[in-house]
Amino acid sequence: MAHVDVSWPQLVSKIRCGCEALTELVVDDGPDSRAAAAIWKLLTAPEHCAVVDRCDVYLERHGLQLESLCRQIVARGPFRHVVEFGAGKALLGRVLQELMPGAAVTSIEINEGVLGFDGAHAARIVQDVNDTERVVQLLRGLQKDGRVCVVAKHLCGSASDALLRALVLSSVDAVFVAPCCHSKIKAWDGYCNAKFLADRGFASHEWPMLIKLLAVSRLPLDTTGDPAAERCFSSWRRWESTFGGRAAMLGLGRRARLLIEEGRAELLRAAGFHAQVVEYAPATSTSENMLIIAESAPKGVPSAVRMPRSGLILHADGGALRVAQYLMELRGAAAAQGGDLLWLSIVPCSDDAVAILGLDVEHLLASVKEHAELLAKLRVVSNIYPFSSSVLSLDELPFPPQMQGPFRLAVTPRSLMSKVLEMASAAGMELSPKQFSTTVSVCRLWDGSLGYSCLPRGTWNPVEDLRSWEACPLQLQGEEAAVCRILYRLEEWRSRLGVLVSGAGVLLHTHQEGAWRKALEASGAKLASAHEASIVIVDWKRSFSDGLALLAESPAPLAIAVIPIAVAAKQGGGKASRASQMLEEVGRTLSGKRLSAHHLLSNRDQERTIVLRSII
Repeated sequence: MAHVDVSWPQLVSKIRCGCEALTELVVDDGPDSRAAAAIWKLLTAPEHCAVVDRCDVYLERHGLQLESLCRQIVARGPFRHVVEFGAGKALLGRVLQELMPGAAVTSIEINEGVLGFDGAHAARIVQDVNDTERVVQLLRGLQKDGRVCVVAKHLCGSASDALLRALVLSSVDAVFVAPCCHSKIKAWDGYCNAKFLADRGFASHEWPMLIKLLAVSRLPLDTTGDPAAERCFSSWRRWESTFGGRAAMLGLGRRARLLIEEGRAELLRAAGFHAQVVEYAPATSTSENMLIIAESAPKGVPSAVRMPRSGLILHADGGALRVAQYLMELRGAAAAQGGDLLWLSIVPCSDDAVAILGLDVEHLLASVKEHAELLAKLRVVSNIYPFSSSVLSLDELPFPPQMQGPFRLAVTPRSLMSKVLEMASAAGMELSPKQFSTTVSVCRLWDGSLGYSCLPRGTWNPVEDLRSWEACPLQLQGEEAAVCRILYRLEEWRSRLGVLVSGAGVLLHTHQEGAWRKALEASGAKLASAHEASIVIVDWKRSFSDGLALLAESPAPLAIAVIPIAVAAKQGGGKASRASQMLEEVGRTLSGKRLSAHHLLSNRDQERTIVLRSII
C-alpha cells in the first residue's frame, strides 16, 4: 500500500501532462429523430417480442446511445456494408440498415444461439475477434462490394484492441468503435498502443493503477447523497483527500479514459486513417461514452449536436426506471409518427428522479401535462422541478430574479432550503407560499450542479399542477380506492399494451376479487368461465404459481398477469436477475403463447406485467 500511495501523485502528473497536448474532446451527444423512430418501430414489432424485454434494452439508457451513434455513422455514409462486432442482438446493425436502405449487415458475435433483430440482407457469423487473421480475411472479402464501415458499441476490454489491430491490416472505409470495460485489460500488452503511453512516460508496471483510476470515471455522477451512488463510491472514499475531492477524482478518471482512447485512435492514424475521439452520448446514459471515429477519406466533419442543460426533474420515489420507460414509450411513438423530438433525452438520474432534457422548459411542461396524465393518476410522480440553466454552486444563483414577485420557492433536496431562503432574503425578494406571481425552482442535478428556473405562476404552479392533472383524485379509502387504482391500471393496459377489456369475457385469478369485479363492470367487461373467457387476468401476489397453472390451461387467446418478481429469489441476485428468473419460469411453463414483459407505472418496484397472446 505504501508503494501505491507514493505512486499516485506521479501517475496523476503523467495523466495531466499526457492530456495537455491532446485536442479538446468534442462533445456530440445529441439525439436523432430518424433513429429514434426506427428503434421504436423495431422494438414494438410483434415479431420481436421474444427478442427483447423493452424495459431493459431501449427504455432506460441504450436507446439514447444508439440514436447518437447512428447519427454519427449515417452522417459519414452511406455505406454498402455494415459490419458490427460484438453484435449481440444486432439492434444497432438493423437500425443502420433501416436508415441506409440497401445496406447489407454482417453481425459478428462470439456467442452462438443469440436471438436478434437480423433482417433481410443480414448475415450472422460466430467469430472470436481475437482471431486476427480470420477477421482481416473477412473484411477484405467484403470490400469488393462498395464502402464498408465497421461498428462496435461497447466491445469489452481488449476485444476493442484486438479489433483495432485487425483493422490496421485491412482497408475499410470507416470505423466507429465505442470501447468499454477497460478493467478487463489485465496487462500492458493487451492494449493495442502501449508505445503511445510509453512515449508519454508511462511504464508497464503502472498499467494496473492507470486502469484503476480510469474506473473512477464509471462511478455515478450523482453527488446528492443518493444511497445507491454512495455505495458505489464507498471503496474510493478514503482517496478523496488525496485527489482533491470526488469531482477532481472523476475528472482525472475521464482524463485517463481519454488518454487510452487517443492512443487507440493514434494507432489508426498511423495506418492512414483520419481519426478523432468524440463524446457521443450523454454521461447520464453511460459513462462509457467515448467513440473512436476513423475514416480513410473523410467527407467532412458534420456539425456537433450537443444535449442542452435545460429541462425537468421528476421526483418518483423508487419509480424512476418505470417513469423513464413510460416517457420513452411516448417519445418513441411520437418519433415513429414523424413528430419532433421535444423530449431530447429522458434518463433516470437515481432510483427516485428522472430528467427530461429539452430546449424549451415551458413547452416541456405543457407536453408532460398533455401526454403524461397517468403519472399523476397513478401517483408515481410527486414533484416536478423545471430548470432552464445550471450553476455550480448556490452562490451563483441569479438572485434577485428579473421577473415580478412575489415569489414562491421550490427547492430540492430540502437540505438546500435554508440557504436558498437566506439568499432570497438578502436579495430583498418578496416571498409568499400562496399569493405569488412567479415560481423560482432550485434543484440538484445528476452531476452535483444546481438547476435553476424562474417561471410565471400560470406556466408552473408547484402546488396545483400535479393535482390538477387528475380526472379523479385518489382521496378514497378501502375498496373504493382499490377500484380506482384498478381502473387506472386498466387504462394503462389499454394505452400501453393494447389490452381492451370492454365487451370481453374475463376469467379472474386475484386476491382482490371484489375490487376487480367492480372495476371490470365499470369498464364494460363481464366475468366468464375458463372456457368462455377471451381474457385471463392474474394478480395474486405470492400465490402466483396457481395463476400460472391457470394461464397454461386456459384456451383464452389473451392473458395478462402481474408477476411478483420477489418470488423468484431462489437463486438470489438483484431485481433484474430475479425478474429474468421469473420470466424464464413463465416461458418454461407456457407454450403456444407469445410473451412480452413490461415494467408499468401501475407495477410496484418488485413487479412486472406480462402479456401472453396465442400464436395463430
